[in-house]
Amino acid sequence: MSITEYDNAAKWAKFYKSLPRWLKSSVIIGIIAILSIWGYRQWGPVRQLKSANTDLKKKLESTESELAALRDTKNELHRENLHLKELIDPVQRKAEILYPELETAAAMAKLAEDLHEVRSLATRDVYRPLSPDRIAQLTKGLQSINAQAVEFPLTITIVVQQGSSAREKVAADLKRYIQRAGITVKKQSAMLFSTGTLPDISIKMHPEDLTVAEQFASVIGTLFINKQFAGTKKDKFVRGQIEIQISGDPLFTDTGIVTFK
Repeated sequence: MSITEYDNAAKWAKFYKSLPRWLKSSVIIGIIAILSIWGYRQWGPVRQLKSANTDLKKKLESTESELAALRDTKNELHRENLHLKELIDPVQRKAEILYPELETAAAMAKLAEDLHEVRSLATRDVYRPLSPDRIAQLTKGLQSINAQAVEFPLTITIVVQQGSSAREKVAADLKRYIQRAGITVKKQSAMLFSTGTLPDISIKMHPEDLTVAEQFASVIGTLFINKQFAGTKKDKFVRGQIEIQISGDPLFTDTGIVTFK
């Protein structure tokens, strides 16, 4: 420091000492405020940039992790696609050979339909329960018939020919559906004999209950056992008594509708 600068500093020091205490305090506070503002301007943005940079690094790491997961998923889907293509290609070639007049998509759809029909035919003797919507319709129809039989309440007997588990299941299902409609019903197994061929399914009733029996057979035949009932009038039956006899070998559709061989 030169002598001139020293003198100037001494003058300022002397001047500061001559100031009142409150003014000295104001000067110190002012200097501190100026230094604080200067320091914030110099270093505050740096801290903010460091914080923002840290956040960006975290987001970048998260994005890179998600990208890696997406790549893994893409690779897995690609492998599955190749595997499915290996499975589908022979089917596609077979469909194109069988139905050359059709486009590829239509040929494959036709092949799928034919395979479904073949499977249904091959397994039609396998028991299948009746679909819920048909059960609901059948119950409603039987309830309507039962509601009309006020004077002579219906009593149903199901007689099933022994020797077939599928036939027993059909009879048990029919009993359950009739019971749902609030009709008295019982089932019994028997060894049935006849001089001729027994009908697959038959219905017996008192002659004056013919109309009720026809309605009964119509509802069951439409919604469950799709077979014409052989009807027999029995004078010895009391009014309201109906007997259903099941002797045929049942076949089943996908919805549980019963036919016979």
